[in-house]
Amino acid sequence: MCGSQVPGSLQWIFIKNDWNFAVIGQRLITQINALDPPMEAFKEITGGDMPEIVFDTTGNIKSMTDPFRYPANGGKLIFVGLVKSDIVFSDPNFHSKELTLMTSRNAIKDDFNHLIKATQSGKINVDSNITHRSKFEHMINTFNDWFNPETVLIKSTVEL
Repeated sequence: MCGSQVPGSLQWIFIKNDWNFAVIGQRLITQINALDPPMEAFKEITGGDMPEIVFDTTGNIKSMTDPFRYPANGGKLIFVGLVKSDIVFSDPNFHSKELTLMTSRNAIKDDFNHLIKATQSGKINVDSNITHRSKFEHMINTFNDWFNPETVLIKSTVEL
């Protein structure tokens, strides 16, 4: 999964999984097939400005090598996913774009407890991120549909 933000705006979010990019902007969802080179589509969607912030949470070595091309000049690339391998990239390209490379840290139990309390109290609204829901008794019939690239899965929940 890879997400990004256009400079000066929270208008666009790019979510990457193994099949596609879901482009969510102003309540419009568009898909870009991740197996096709996405650069032209990103340029078209952002009006030539590439995303200011790009997140990669895949943990996939190829996916984590590619996103150095996606941030705008002066942008940030944030790795959330962990890959147990070396990540190789073009240093001249990295420096010429003046990119910032960041990584996340592993959360601890207190972090999860804080998020659970904030969600339960309504301080964090997770409903806007949930694209797929299923009741437990229907899960066996709906699970495979969630992995269809055409359904643009962002977050799913199973209701008990």
